[in-house]
Amino acid sequence: MAKPDILIVGAADTGRAPMAAAMLRRLLGEQGLPWDVASTGIVGHDGYPAEPEARSAMMILGFDLDTHCARSLTPELVVQARVLLAIDSGIARVVRMRFPDAVTVSLGELAGRARDIPDPFRMQVGAWVQYGNEIVMLLRAGMVRLGQLVDPAWSPDTGAGSSPKPAAAPSAEAIIADPSLLDLAVRGVALPAATLSTALPHEWRAPSPLMDQAALLVQRAEHILQLVADRPDVIVWAAARHYLLADLSELEQAAPSDGFGRAYLALVRAMLVLASTMPTPDQAHLLLKVFARLTAPITAADVTDASAMLSHFQ
Repeated sequence: MAKPDILIVGAADTGRAPMAAAMLRRLLGEQGLPWDVASTGIVGHDGYPAEPEARSAMMILGFDLDTHCARSLTPELVVQARVLLAIDSGIARVVRMRFPDAVTVSLGELAGRARDIPDPFRMQVGAWVQYGNEIVMLLRAGMVRLGQLVDPAWSPDTGAGSSPKPAAAPSAEAIIADPSLLDLAVRGVALPAATLSTALPHEWRAPSPLMDQAALLVQRAEHILQLVADRPDVIVWAAARHYLLADLSELEQAAPSDGFGRAYLALVRAMLVLASTMPTPDQAHLLLKVFARLTAPITAADVTDASAMLSHFQ
């Protein structure tokens, strides 16, 4: 690994810190800034992978933490880095006590906010997604100050110093209009994310009696729809619906012409088409139910049930 210009310091380096590092790498790449980013932790969890919930949330947000390997904060890492970015103020205090000569700033301080991102250890995936969105918001808000800490000669206006001028971040409207992206948003701030066609982590994969693609679609749909039901403020529904419809099209093409599969899929599609605005919690739960049924052979009774559910979307 290259010597990090920015070292993000968390507790165990298995949750918020590797999430923030992956997000910051993308932000720097979008703005053409060539600084290297790594993460570490003040508690010795060397060799541990990222938390399962962190990997799941980051998949939803378009990142991959499957290969992450935690490591402890060492004097060697501190010497290599230009800036130590602590994930919260408590960790910043510990780092400053251990390494008083290092340039240390907390994420909240960087963004000029009196805000620490809570540690969502053992919380549901929705909480990790929410906090992931907040991490990106703070990183975006603190990009100018971060650049000046890494390279005092750098200027966001002139591009002076060792780094080019950052490019403007795409607006929420521009990203949503691009069908090649899926966005999740919190408080009106859109976050670029990879499409949901990315393969799921291995622990989510399951055989599908209906067809090979069905299990992946069901898992993707369940993550999105559970967030719609529980935390609608973190979803850009227009983009999420676009990808659910695209996945359904693939299933319809693969479904055998005999049997009830295609009729059932057509009813599911009709529900999504009618749900042109954010579904209500009840509608989201119905969609969860019809998608979950795709992991088993479809019967005539299933088609009848789905037809009855359709009335809740009209």
